[in-house]
Amino acid sequence: MTEKTAVAKTPKLEDREVYDFLTQNTDFLERYPDLLDDLISPTNLSGEGVIDFQMVLVEKLKADKLHFKELQKELIEATEFNEYNWTRIQAACLALLDAEDFEDLINIIAQDFPVILDVDTCCLVLEAYGNEIPAFKHPCLTIVKPGAIRDRLGKDGYACLQDNIYGDEDIYGCAAENVKSEALLRLDIAPKSHKGMIAFGSNDPDTFKPDQGIEQIAFLGQVLERFIRQFLKL
Repeated sequence: MTEKTAVAKTPKLEDREVYDFLTQNTDFLERYPDLLDDLISPTNLSGEGVIDFQMVLVEKLKADKLHFKELQKELIEATEFNEYNWTRIQAACLALLDAEDFEDLINIIAQDFPVILDVDTCCLVLEAYGNEIPAFKHPCLTIVKPGAIRDRLGKDGYACLQDNIYGDEDIYGCAAENVKSEALLRLDIAPKSHKGMIAFGSNDPDTFKPDQGIEQIAFLGQVLERFIRQFLKL
């Protein structure tokens, strides 16, 4: 006995079913604009001087789709860059854990931070308490008189990001000539007394810009404040 193989037939949709589906899913053609190229025949295009609104709609949907793809790509790239920066900030915080005293801390800022954070130089600026300026010496540590941080960042200034600059020798010392952009972050080391500032300098004039966010370096600054407070017993 011969068996016949049953062949499944695709049910044919009625016009009304297609119409009902499209009215219930009004964004369908927006999600699949390429489908309009198959639905609209080139032979149906209007003659010279006549606007074909169907084709205008098709081109608009195509442009919108391309625009959304570009936005999606930019969002993904920004997210990946943000995650990469957070990874570097976390690595810098972990490096601070290796510091056994204040001198170790300064060496980590001077030697490890530039490599981890991909900048050319990092320097720490501390205000002397009272009128006395300590004699502690280090190429990446500057001791300044009280009020110098406020004069540089403003009374309520917390951070300053600048591009296309000339490095300040009072901050970077002999490395100032290599600084073309910078990020300066205030450090509140002890309430109403000791103030400080961490400076990140880059040879690339576009590394830091005034409109950049500071959330990531602000977190690093808060961690650094605690280490300085601990080592200086403030």
